Amino acid sequence: RQLPMPRNVILTRAASDDPKVIHAKKSVWVGVACAPSIPINIERLKAFIGQTNVLKHQLAALRLIKSSRNQFLGARIPVQYEQKSTGRLVEVLSNIQNTPREVLSAALHGQWDYDLSNAHFSILRAWAHRLGKKSPFIDRYLQNKKKIRSEVAIDCFANEDDVKECLIALMYGSVLSSDEKYASIARTLGSDSAKRFIAHPVVISLKKEIVRLRNHIVADLRMHAGRYCNAMNISVVPNGKRNEKAVLLCHALQGFEALALKTVMEKYKEKILLPMHDGWISSERLDKHELEVLIKGATGFNLEIEEKQLPKYPPQWVEGNSSGNAQSLILKSNSLNEHFDEMFEKPKDVKPGSFIISNSPQWSESDGVHAKVGRKTHNELKKLSKKG
Repeated sequence: RQLPMPRNVILTRAASDDPKVIHAKKSVWVGVACAPSIPINIERLKAFIGQTNVLKHQLAALRLIKSSRNQFLGARIPVQYEQKSTGRLVEVLSNIQNTPREVLSAALHGQWDYDLSNAHFSILRAWAHRLGKKSPFIDRYLQNKKKIRSEVAIDCFANEDDVKECLIALMYGSVLSSDEKYASIARTLGSDSAKRFIAHPVVISLKKEIVRLRNHIVADLRMHAGRYCNAMNISVVPNGKRNEKAVLLCHALQGFEALALKTVMEKYKEKILLPMHDGWISSERLDKHELEVLIKGATGFNLEIEEKQLPKYPPQWVEGNSSGNAQSLILKSNSLNEHFDEMFEKPKDVKPGSFIISNSPQWSESDGVHAKVGRKTHNELKKLSKKG
């Protein structure tokens, strides 16, 4: 079907977590700009498909290839963002932010990736130091983060990326349990690894320090009419539940994270291709020192920025993984590319300021692009890979 191009890159209304709220408040991001569409490197994505045998990544790459061949922009995907309850920006039109990082790294090959180094722990430490509170275990973790994560992963027989995710979950009051029904850590690591994780001395020390420091940080939040306001001037009512302080800490830290991103976007505008919560992807290389000075001026915190030209993450190849034949998929993507070239030679009536999108589950439909990978498509590609 034909969809209008978004009038505003960032929606003027803010999302609400409260289902009773019908008229949402005005977004604090109104007036802030970034790129309205993202350039997709189709050739790099096609090469990526041949370098990975992870079916989820192959399907995500094919989705981006087809979405980028829309009728209006050509090799670019339109985006639109919405403010969430803590002030974070979430992409709501094309779901680009949730694309696997390896796929996104290939799709935006040559662009510049910037991250606030360990944003949550860094903001927590900087805030604690401003209040005159010591944080020896967090200091040690931030100074030796890769080594410590690797050691914990080895001790717990777990993946290092999963360990990193679980350490961040400590910040938000995740339950230390090995029962997958009740704990996100157990669902991420698995029951056996979770048992080792929650008993690990590094985890126990970090958890105790986080609980101690969050009491001081929550007490330092500005209050207005019984509500806690974060750095984005977004307020929240305390829920009175057991996890209240963990929720308020999340609200506080993500407020500063969003403020840092907002400050950068106000400065560099459409050079920012994709905001990513604790980072962003830029169309050109920026001055890292200038960015750190800019963020300190807005937040009052010294936050380190990591810079990397994409690709940042290499394709994954899992030994013994038979869920997909890469060669057959790359041949399929080549045939799709030829099909698209033929299709685009025939002009279609597309209204100015709109693009064509298809609801069909077939990759080779000629009526435009497909928004999501359906179960039918997934099964067809698996059959294709088995046939070789």
